[in-house]
Order: sequence, then C-alpha cells, then structure tokens
Amino acid sequence: MTPAGLLQLAAALLLNAGFAWLTGSLLARRWLGGALTPLLDRTDIAAALACLAGSLFALWAATAMMGDVGLGEALTMLPSMMVQTAYGQAGLAAMAAATALLVMPHRAWRVRIVVLALFALARASVSHAGEHGLASVAVGVEWLHLMLVGVWLGAVAVAAWVVRPAHASYLAALSTAATVALAGIVVTGVFNVWQRIGAPEQMLSNPYGLALTVKLVLVGAAVLLGAYNRFVGFPRAAQDQGARALIVLRIESLVLLAALAAAAVLTSQPPPA
Repeated sequence: MTPAGLLQLAAALLLNAGFAWLTGSLLARRWLGGALTPLLDRTDIAAALACLAGSLFALWAATAMMGDVGLGEALTMLPSMMVQTAYGQAGLAAMAAATALLVMPHRAWRVRIVVLALFALARASVSHAGEHGLASVAVGVEWLHLMLVGVWLGAVAVAAWVVRPAHASYLAALSTAATVALAGIVVTGVFNVWQRIGAPEQMLSNPYGLALTVKLVLVGAAVLLGAYNRFVGFPRAAQDQGARALIVLRIESLVLLAALAAAAVLTSQPPPA
C-alpha cells in the first residue's frame, strides 16, 4: 500500500474512533448526572483533536491520491483542493465541527448533538454513499449508520475505560442504548451491503468484499459479547461490583475497534457493485 493509502487508513480510524468517543462521552454525561466530568473532559479533548487531525490527514491523503503525487507535493496542492472540490469542502466542514467540539462547553449538550450530527453528515458525504449525491437516500442511510455506530462503540468504550460501571441505572441505560443502536446498525448495514455488493459471491472475491466480511465477523463477535453482558454480566453486576461485566466490556470495545479498522479499509477500496 502507498504512503497516501496508509495515511488514508489512519485518518479514517482517527475520525471514526474520535467521533465514537465523543458520542459515548455525551451519553455518559447524561446518564451519570455530572460524575467523572474532569476525566471525561480530558478524554474529550483528545477525541476532538483526533477528529481534527483525522480530517486534515484524510484531505492530505485524498489530495495525493487524486493528483497521483507524493505526500510532499500534495501538501502544496492541499489549499486548492480544500476550496475547489466538494471533497475538500466537506473536509473543511468536518474540521470546523471538530474545532467546535473542542472548544464548546459540555453543558450545551443539545448543540453538541447537532455538531456531532453535522460532523457525521460531512463524513457520509465523502463516503461511497456520497457518489449518489448529498441529498440521496444512500447518504442519509450512511449518516444514520455512522451516528448509530458512534452510539454503540462510544457507549461501550467510555463505559469500559472511564466509567467502569457498577450501578444498575447506568447499566440499564447503556444496555438499552446499545440494543437500539445495534438494531439500527443492522438495518442500515443491510442497506449498504445490498447497495454496494452486487452478488453474495462478491463478498470473498475482491478486496472490498473481504474487508467487509472481516468487519461483519468482528461485529458479530461484539454482538455476542454485548448479549452476554445484557443477559448475564449486567444482572450480576450488583454481586461482583461489575468486575466481570467490565472485562467483557473492554474486550467488546477492542473488538469494535478492530471492526473500525476493517471499516477504514473499506473507505480505500472501490465497491464491486
């Protein structure tokens, strides 16, 4: 893979992981009622910076790949690409949203939801779905898919690495949010697969299909881990202070991070359909 291709993969992973963390942090703040605020503030800064850096890296990589030049030469072309192309303008919109999330007070949580939604829309507009036009059903479905992935991965990751849940009310909110998000992810994911994979045999006959297959296997593993916690780990949390549920949450978050890496590969491959 070329240096530009590697930069594109790194950018996609930064963007998706940072967005998911910010979404999960916003949910955790609502469920916790102000607890752990200083720690969440620090992690949110890192996540917003990841979104900002990822947006810039994605534009840099795209400039190199579109111009068929090296990364060094692409830097000189980057300003023109930002203002003269739809891809560049979407990238600027994502950078503006990430900057707003970096400086915006967390108490303005309704505004943060809107900014997160705009960030996801900017990402959806430059995905494979964007080939159908900004006002297309495909972009709308991709936007919803990104939002729901942010809810699932973000809620799980923040719970696993910051909150370390032991309270029944928090676990109930986490379980409900993850279940609803997963249901929506299945529906939007099926639509995306139907649109981009022409036939079932193409799942294993090209790089895009292989990356998608790996992603689906990882998501399936995360679903099983989540189901264990919902029906076994969370109900027993009161007995063991959530220790077992926490271990499963951390494993689930790492599996979902691996799924994000597979999703990043998808962004660099043309779909067969």
